[in-house]
Amino acid sequence: MLGGTIVGTGGNTSNPTTNVSTQNALKLTISPNQNICIKNADNEVVLIFALPTLSGGGGPGGGPGGGNNRMVMLFSDPKFTNGTYTILYGGTISGGTNFNGYYSSDATYTGGTSRTFTVSSKYTNLSL
Repeated sequence: MLGGTIVGTGGNTSNPTTNVSTQNALKLTISPNQNICIKNADNEVVLIFALPTLSGGGGPGGGPGGGNNRMVMLFSDPKFTNGTYTILYGGTISGGTNFNGYYSSDATYTGGTSRTFTVSSKYTNLSL
């Protein structure tokens, strides 16, 4: 990752190449078809995203008829620096502009389950 914001989702992904990355990345393993929000220690929103539904024929992490119904999301952003974060998942998104699941900064996230995690290197792996 050399700059900018990236959000990618799928059944399987490779890990980021940390020795050439200029910013931190998060690899999140989570159930599909739910909303997530990541906030920094100052309670500022770093990401609001609506995860898609997995489809496919039962490959690893696949969709109907196979796999374990889990997906991987890869996220990186210049604002995703070392520190403590809270991820909320399973809540509701309102307002803002939605571009393929990525919501603008004026969106609001409410409810859901929360979990705190720490970022201390270029690559953080989190499973929910």
